[in-house]
Amino acid sequence: MDTVEVVLTTWSTDRTALRQVRREVFIVEQSVPEELEWDDDDPVSVHALATLNREPVGTGRLTPAGKIGRVAVCQRCRGSGLGLRIMKLLL
Repeated sequence: MDTVEVVLTTWSTDRTALRQVRREVFIVEQSVPEELEWDDDDPVSVHALATLNREPVGTGRLTPAGKIGRVAVCQRCRGSGLGLRIMKLLL
């Protein structure tokens, strides 16, 4: 049985997992230039991290200004409601 978890975290705690998902979705899949993906909001934001069987598959962030962004779900998990779970947790 698959185990899905969505938790709040920080950049300093889970940077590697958060970067993995965002790299896969935004940089590789959507061709966002890497220099535009990483910014000064990452270290100071609250992040959501979704895992499937402990593997990172989704993320999103809430900036200190109160903006939700950088919501990403790996292609294999889209349509599962994971994006909604990330959004609800950040809200």
